[in-house]
Amino acid sequence: MSDIEPALAFDDPHQAKIILHAFAEAQRDLDDRRDPLVRGALASGVDPSEVHAITGMSRSTIDRILSPTARRAYRQGDRDAVLVADPFPPANEYAFILRARAAQLWGTSPQQPAFPDPSSLIDDELAGRAMIYRGTAKMLEGAPPPNLTEDAWLQLMAARFRRAATSSRTMASSSARGQAEGRTYRETYLQMAREITAIRRYGQAALDPATGVFSADEIAAGRDLSLRSDAS
Repeated sequence: MSDIEPALAFDDPHQAKIILHAFAEAQRDLDDRRDPLVRGALASGVDPSEVHAITGMSRSTIDRILSPTARRAYRQGDRDAVLVADPFPPANEYAFILRARAAQLWGTSPQQPAFPDPSSLIDDELAGRAMIYRGTAKMLEGAPPPNLTEDAWLQLMAARFRRAATSSRTMASSSARGQAEGRTYRETYLQMAREITAIRRYGQAALDPATGVFSADEIAAGRDLSLRSDAS
């Protein structure tokens, strides 16, 4: 009897392609999580030899993951010099800012429980941007996937947005309208990736208008929506 694992059974090529795409996406997620994970583990006090033993990564790969400055700091025992995220990223506050943005694009009250159908907007680009903002807010308000901390979930979310920005560039149609929509989606995904990275890095300080991450009006709109939500 052969020891070879049997091939997976699929109903048709279409089903196989769906599973292949899911596998590729999961692999890209792992690739995007690797470097921040290793840097965080080292900063927390895990020895490089333990990272190697647990993950099977070569010591040279582990060494390359650290920036030159962080590598020197680590070797000198200064783990605080290795950039790590703030332990309390304001994810819920960011979700309220995104909901307020979506409501502004739709021309509705942020407290309105049901937003209009996207087709009610004449501008498809605005509709797409509003849907992305609202969908991201819902993800932020939910629990992280199993085996991911909140910070790890935010880091992965930002990485996925960067990949989506690249995909929107390559998948945009050649028409002027398609190019414009692709540009809007790309800019929206990159904007959110930058903002998520900022709230991970600066924590509550990211909500200070002086940092330039969000405008004073956006912060005020998000906080107003948060207070109204708590009161309801």
